[in-house]
Amino acid sequence: MSSGAPVYCDVTELVSNPVRAGIQRVAREVIRNWEGARPLRLCHFDPVREYLVELPSAVSYYLTEPDEATRSASTATIRAHLSELIDNNDGDEVGPRSTVFIPEVFFDERRCRHHLWRLTEDAEKVYALFYDFIPWLYPDLISVQRSHPLMWYARLAQQVKKPAFISESTERDWATRILRDKRRRGTVLPLGADGLRVSRQSFNKKKHNFVAVGSIDGRKNQMAILRAFKQLWDDGVSAELTLVGRVFEAEEAIRAELEESKKYQHFRHVEHATDAELGEILADARATIYASTTEGYGLPPVESLYAGIPCIVSRQVPSVEKLSRGVRFLENATPDQIAKQVRALLSDTQAEKAWKEAAKLKLPTWKDFGLAIAQWISEDVPKGPTATRSNKSRSRRN
Repeated sequence: MSSGAPVYCDVTELVSNPVRAGIQRVAREVIRNWEGARPLRLCHFDPVREYLVELPSAVSYYLTEPDEATRSASTATIRAHLSELIDNNDGDEVGPRSTVFIPEVFFDERRCRHHLWRLTEDAEKVYALFYDFIPWLYPDLISVQRSHPLMWYARLAQQVKKPAFISESTERDWATRILRDKRRRGTVLPLGADGLRVSRQSFNKKKHNFVAVGSIDGRKNQMAILRAFKQLWDDGVSAELTLVGRVFEAEEAIRAELEESKKYQHFRHVEHATDAELGEILADARATIYASTTEGYGLPPVESLYAGIPCIVSRQVPSVEKLSRGVRFLENATPDQIAKQVRALLSDTQAEKAWKEAAKLKLPTWKDFGLAIAQWISEDVPKGPTATRSNKSRSRRN
């Protein structure tokens, strides 16, 4: 049983946009799997009060989805429930020296300034999880036109004294390129690999489908994957390719490429897939492909491996950098290299070997991740009471 002063988790983005993917998914798993020495309470940045405000306990119900009704509810339905709870919320303000955990990325200047103020009150009480620094280090990859709105969050990343990272790669970027201080270190906590609702798969010679999962945003190299398979198809190779992912509006070139690829009978693009639909697609996979070379982590490869499905993956993907089994690495994510690895795994002998390797892997789960977050914060938090500001308090905080 958790006891003592609470840890407040700032889920401002999640309660306004309760999707089940990306960073929101990570925040959900923290809430769902928290078993710290101290209780976890949810809060959000109230734009009217310009302060962190505790959320009703019912918010956790809609975010953790403990029953079939919430698990099957649409994002719009969950958002409506949360909006009603927040609109009627008269919660207490989170005290200036309360322990606060930030699991989100955000560019709201007022919210950033609020957390920067908290750091001046007690820097030892503010914990933050960082995913990547791609918007600052590789803005061209995600079509960033103006960097100024991003700088408040970058400043927060520079000031936080209690940082955690989802990969050693992100930690290195933070130390060497955000802080420019190689001596600084944080805590590295790998994400869970068991997020897909897919049962453990087994090798079947009849499977010839290669599946690539991920948003088509210009940096995951789906164009190279498509061109690799066009080479194969033009050579008479009957391998199948299924791309699963939403196409970003700015990616007109790849959208045209996708349209042109429809003439190949072995190609399919699924822009939106439910968990059940994705499970069906992966159940027919011989292997998955993840050709991105710029990631903070890269969940699709390890989720594939957790389900027992081998993966063709860029060596630069942090989630697999320490793995040697079940993966077939791309030194460079070129069409030629992708095609070469696909040809190799079309061999039943090589494919079966990769499947056996994947079956032996021990990968972290979301429960492991949630417990690690709780342990990291709870064990580091000094014991003792923490004051909670009344919602009537109006002193200047920013």
